[in-house]
Amino acid sequence: MSSHRRAKNQLTITKALIIPETKPDIERILRVTSTPEINKSSTIPGTVALTGKININVEYVACSHNNSQPIHFAEFEIPFAHFIDRRCIKRCQTANVRISVEFQEVQVINRRSINIFLILKAVILKLSPFNMIVEPHVCPMHNITNVNPGGNSMCSQLNCVEDSSVSQPCSFGTCIIECE
Repeated sequence: MSSHRRAKNQLTITKALIIPETKPDIERILRVTSTPEINKSSTIPGTVALTGKININVEYVACSHNNSQPIHFAEFEIPFAHFIDRRCIKRCQTANVRISVEFQEVQVINRRSINIFLILKAVILKLSPFNMIVEPHVCPMHNITNVNPGGNSMCSQLNCVEDSSVSQPCSFGTCIIECE
């Protein structure tokens, strides 16, 4: 899939983050780092479903009047679920997906909480066939293909039929489902 044809879309997240009670109040924010992480991606016909979390690290100057540690860190996790539509996605494919932060804005609400606004971009980098081990079955003749010059045949789709007059037994053990 070339970069101009890759399936991609955006996800926006707005969340109020509360500084843990064990941490001092915020005087000002120095840096906020957001790192999205995909926990699971799965395909269903026409869609890639993603679940994951965004790890957020906040570095801030604390409101401390007793000369204690002025710089503090707070860590947060925001879960997300997202879908990418792509017409050619078939069942049992695997999708290599990347998610990144396109935009981030942080605003201090008060000394104990901040608001974060994120725009994430999810991109399908590659769709791959998924090799599935199946029981011996009957395949239509047009699904049997030669996969190498040596003449080894393989079932090209997991498409079992009951009419054996137009089919032949498939005992290859592996069926490949490809994106057209």
